[in-house]
Amino acid sequence: MELKQRLASIARFVSMMMFIGGLLFFYSYASDAIGRSITQDFYILQLPKSLIFYSMLILFAAFNIIMNVAVKLYRDTKGEDRSSMLFFSAHQKAVVTFWATLTIAGFNVLLAAFLLYVGFIRIEELAAMTGYIAIPVLGIICFFIPFSGLIVTLLTKR
Repeated sequence: MELKQRLASIARFVSMMMFIGGLLFFYSYASDAIGRSITQDFYILQLPKSLIFYSMLILFAAFNIIMNVAVKLYRDTKGEDRSSMLFFSAHQKAVVTFWATLTIAGFNVLLAAFLLYVGFIRIEELAAMTGYIAIPVLGIICFFIPFSGLIVTLLTKR
């Protein structure tokens, strides 16, 4: 495995740990008060804490299992096809695998960012503070940069 792929795998592992840490932080510190909302349209704050916890856990597990199996199957596929977008060359496969692994890491960071955002808002002492909008924005950026790299890689042939 080359250095880029190892770094992408480390980023995926770190993002998984970030999500698990964020999930544990949310479950232990967020209040379970139902009915608190900042605006009338923001209904996620009115959901019970356990529903948010288990929904995020299932989404995280399902996405990671599906994507990691897909990346492993793609990486282990033998052969090349000059007319294919996915199997053009060994170099192309390595680049697609790299960006796919980073996209998984970016999605994990995105989930962790949204979970922490909702958790910070639901903490009684911190609910009045503003400035938490930077957390989900950072998560969105961390997801769309590798996702756009994956899309560009898939659309270009080398």
